[in-house]
Amino acid sequence: MGAIAPGDRDEIVQIADADGDIFAAMGLPNATEVGEKADLVYEITRVLHDAKMTQVQAARRAGVTAADMSRILRGRTENYSVARLESVLTGLGRDVVKVVTPTARASGRGAVSVVYSDTPPMPLAATPRDHD
Repeated sequence: MGAIAPGDRDEIVQIADADGDIFAAMGLPNATEVGEKADLVYEITRVLHDAKMTQVQAARRAGVTAADMSRILRGRTENYSVARLESVLTGLGRDVVKVVTPTARASGRGAVSVVYSDTPPMPLAATPRDHD
């Protein structure tokens, strides 16, 4: 890839400023999934870095092969579902909590995001499934 031409800079800025969803701005058909996977890979990478864990150690803890862990850490997630990446995080000792809230976005369209926290979440209101 060569240098960015002066005329290309405006397009790059527009994509980067596009309502916080760069993958949708790029026109990817599965932008939400790609973004969620990227966020999960970032969190997996953070866990390994913070724990000073090798890929092999992480793979053992997460229940995947070292080759799988390597692919995941390189962002090669096309063969991994969001649920599988969440499973890797739980294997690495992280809780994955999904919370649904009303959107504050001007467009009225919701968004999917992954938020990292060093503290466990407060207990949430029970869902009907909790009472079975």
